[in-house]
Parts: sequence; structure tokens; C-alpha cells
Amino acid sequence: KSINTEKALALPGVHAVLTAADLEPLGLHWMPTLAGDKQMVLADGKVLFQAQEVAFVVADDRYAAADGVAAVEVEYEELPVLVDPFKAEMDGAPVLREDIADQTEGAHGPRRHPNHIFTWESGDLDATEAVLAEADVVAEEMIYYHRTHPCPLEPCGAVASMDKVNGKL
Repeated sequence: KSINTEKALALPGVHAVLTAADLEPLGLHWMPTLAGDKQMVLADGKVLFQAQEVAFVVADDRYAAADGVAAVEVEYEELPVLVDPFKAEMDGAPVLREDIADQTEGAHGPRRHPNHIFTWESGDLDATEAVLAEADVVAEEMIYYHRTHPCPLEPCGAVASMDKVNGKL
């Protein structure tokens, strides 16, 4: 419903508190994704997932920033919860992204529903179906994976140390 940054801005050491409303005039409130879609940098009108960022605090140090974050007041409107991707594509399901609700094509092909972003397929579908049609036994299983935030084991990063004695990195 609203984001009040006044108390955070009044704190010593806090220089700015940015929201989507601050980023929008600069054309910086949405960014492209690797899936060919785009996503909000900071929640813009609607928070779509747990812990989605709604504000960004610029401060002298992490302690002032933490105080600034704690002082940001956010009033949320409770919305229907969607945690099952199959139910999210059923008729009558709440639409998550109104900005793309009318799009029938996505970056990776047709969209089945306003909440559908893309389908990822690999392999030879016809050959797979032919093998399964000839199989004596076919086991099907629906596997649900708990909510998680993936973290790569090999991130794109480096650690370096400068040797002050010999000047080598």
C-alpha cells in the first residue's frame, strides 16, 4: 500500500532511501533476466515473493544502513498466496504480473496463462514418447521441491591479496 522513508532519512549516517518510485523516472526500476523476461529491481506496487526488496538504503556504514532499513515503514495489502505452480496457471488464479498479463508470447515461445513465463524443454520429445509407448512399465511421479534460494557452488568471483612487500597480486 505504501512505503514511508522519512524516519530512515532522518537518521544520522543515512544519505538516501530509494524505492521503485525513485528508480522509475530514471528508467531503472525493471531489469532484464537470463530467462528473457524482466523483473523489478525493487517491488513496484506489488510484492511478488517473500523477502522481495522494497527499498535500498545508502549510508555511511552497514550499521547506519541497518538502522535505516529498520526505520523504513511499509504497509502491505495482503494478497492471495500462490505457492503451487500448477494452481497458479488455473482459471481464476490471481494474476501475478499485470504488466504481461495480455502477452501470449514470451521470450521462449507461447505463454499458456498470464502467470506462465516460459517452458524449458530439451531432448527429442517424439523419440521419448515412442520409447515410453513400448515400455512394459512406466512410472510417473510428481516431485515437489521445497522453497529455496539457489546458490551456485562456483560463483563468478575471485579473491585476491596484494603483497605489500613485493608488490605482487
